[in-house]
Amino acid sequence: MGAALSSTASPTLPCIEKLDFRSEPANVTTIDTIGAVQGNPEPANISTIGSIEAAQGNPLDFLAHGSRYVPMFDEITRHLEPSDILTLRKVNRTLAENDVFSAAMNSQWNVDTALAKFFKDAVGFRNALGHASAVVTGDFALRFLDRRAPGERIDIFMSIEEPNKYTIIDFLSEEGYDACGTYRHPAPMSKKLWTHYTTALANIITATKAYVPFAESTIKQRRSYQHALFNENDDEMSAALRIVSESGRELRDIETSFTTTTTTTASSLTATLQYRTLNDSKTWIIPFRTDELIPPKQPDFVIEATDFSVQTETNYSHGCDRYIMDLAPLDFVGLEYRWAGLWLRDARLLRQLHAALTLEIAKLPRADRPVDLANFRVVGGSNTTPGKFKPPKWLDGMVVDWAKAISRSRRVD
Repeated sequence: MGAALSSTASPTLPCIEKLDFRSEPANVTTIDTIGAVQGNPEPANISTIGSIEAAQGNPLDFLAHGSRYVPMFDEITRHLEPSDILTLRKVNRTLAENDVFSAAMNSQWNVDTALAKFFKDAVGFRNALGHASAVVTGDFALRFLDRRAPGERIDIFMSIEEPNKYTIIDFLSEEGYDACGTYRHPAPMSKKLWTHYTTALANIITATKAYVPFAESTIKQRRSYQHALFNENDDEMSAALRIVSESGRELRDIETSFTTTTTTTASSLTATLQYRTLNDSKTWIIPFRTDELIPPKQPDFVIEATDFSVQTETNYSHGCDRYIMDLAPLDFVGLEYRWAGLWLRDARLLRQLHAALTLEIAKLPRADRPVDLANFRVVGGSNTTPGKFKPPKWLDGMVVDWAKAISRSRRVD
């Protein structure tokens, strides 16, 4: 009974580390009943008289004033899809003014309530998650989106090169988990997030938000499409397919289109090639409460600037067609944050970043320059790798401007 926290892998490969919990720590009291609650419990100062009063008035009071009638509000909205809850705001002005969707989000998509299944200090876990730039994905994230009780595992991914990774490890030890091994994948963190076997598991939970990049198929259509290479010898593939199937979703390889037109717009999964960003209209983003949270190492605007392509790959073997997500890290010594993307790491941007930092270094007296200017000016040299030296100025603002320009030019909706 413990957390998988160590393993062997080639130290020369940039890889990510998955911490996989399948049972509760031996010295933590079982809290299955608490963890199974999918919303806030009924406040102690609310009696059933409130429900009787509402029944005598306007039935919409249950929705418009959900905080006064929590049990009834949850019972009604729990049977609605997120899109249906949004539609409710158009039904009645009172519903719009009281924002039914936000009330349901706070109650039924309460990440701290879900995390209570595994951790005594849910906010502390999210603080550790943010400090180590780690994310939660897989089964836990899917159950959270479905408003189902947490299962018996929570998958935590972080970069093995992350200097703050021991924040997570130390927190888990304090919570009573034992280190007994980790699963390592020889791929950059930004790549692993997009190589789940099926799209319904490609959701990520950060310290501050949950991201559902394939919301249309995952939430509305309740379908899941093949994502990673088919491997009949991989037990993780079988486990992933079972998780998705047991959630009530259809398993498919790709969505077939009757058109042969290739498009690069952010259209449906029938397109041969799509261009996406993590904060476009096709991604469902769930914000969490942050009033008790320490600001994470990676701000939300960095994560949400991530852009990627979704391309259909067809094979001769049946059941092997899939969707490929293409993106990679944007590595440069002049950036404070770790960005990732496709067009975001265009050679033109890298050239501009290099030139701008060269000028920032050049204006310093020779004795104060953090690097030899002649060597640094060599494009592609080792002096441009992150952490090589502390630059006189961070240039992340240039990446923000570039990301906005990409969104406009690529017509991301």
